[in-house]
Amino acid sequence: MLHVGDNMELFGPVHAYSAPFFERYINFFHRINTNKKLGELESTFMQVSARACNLRAMLSDDTDLQDTVSDMVATIEATEREDARGYQLATLLDHSAQDYNIDVNATPIELSEWSMQQLRGIIPNTTCISKQALAVHRISGRGVTYGTLTWSNFKNSNILFRLTQGHEEETLAGSILDIFQHTHETVPGSSSATFYLTVRQLQPAVAISDPFKEFGFAAGFLCIDLPGPLYVIKLAQIISHIAVTRIEDGDYAGLLHVLPVDRE
Repeated sequence: MLHVGDNMELFGPVHAYSAPFFERYINFFHRINTNKKLGELESTFMQVSARACNLRAMLSDDTDLQDTVSDMVATIEATEREDARGYQLATLLDHSAQDYNIDVNATPIELSEWSMQQLRGIIPNTTCISKQALAVHRISGRGVTYGTLTWSNFKNSNILFRLTQGHEEETLAGSILDIFQHTHETVPGSSSATFYLTVRQLQPAVAISDPFKEFGFAAGFLCIDLPGPLYVIKLAQIISHIAVTRIEDGDYAGLLHVLPVDRE
C-alpha cells in the first residue's frame, strides 16, 4: 500500500489508471474487426474509437436522431431473427418446437367443388368429406415460412414440390395460391387435421435444350412464363423454396430460371 500515495501524485485519481477501466477498453478493442493486418491495427483502433465517440456525441445531442436510430436497430434485429428459409441452426435442433404455426388471421371457408374433388383423390377410404376448412395466408415450421401468392411476402409462395402421378414421382415448381387446414374422419369417432396447399405449376421448358440440367439439382432448370395446371398437395410434399428469375436477354430471353433454395 506504500505505493498508492506516489501513484496518486504521479498519475492522479485511481479511476484514471485502475485495471477495470483498462479492462473495459481491452474488451472494446477485442470487438473491433482488424482483419489482423499488421501495421494497420493502431490506426484501425483509433478510427473506430473516434467514430464511436462522434456517434455517441451526435446521439446525445439530437433526440430525433435517437428515435431514428432506435427504429433502425429494431428493424435490423427483427431481420436477423427472421428465418424464412430455415437456415438458423437453432430452429433445426429445437425438437420442442411445434411442427407448424399458422398466422393469427385464419378464416373459416367453404371449399370449392374442384378442391373437394382433389381432396377425394388424396384422402384414402373417405366418401364423405366436409366442405369446411380454415384458410391462412402463411404457415411456419422449424424456421421455414410458406405463404400465398397474394400475401405481402409473396416470394415465400414459390416452391419445389413432389407430385405422384400413376407410379411415377415428379419434381415440379409452382406458386402457392391457397393454404388451408382440413379436418376429416379417419376412423369412427376420430379425426385428423391436415394442411393442404393449392399450387399452380410453373411449366418446364421441355421444348428447349435446358443448359442448367447437366449440372444437376443445385443448378435449377428453365420454365416458360405461362400458367400451368393446378394441384392440391399436402404440406409434406414441399421440397424447398425456389428463387424464380426472369431471363431478360440472350437465347433464353423470356424464360424463367428456377433455382432450388434447399437447406439440405
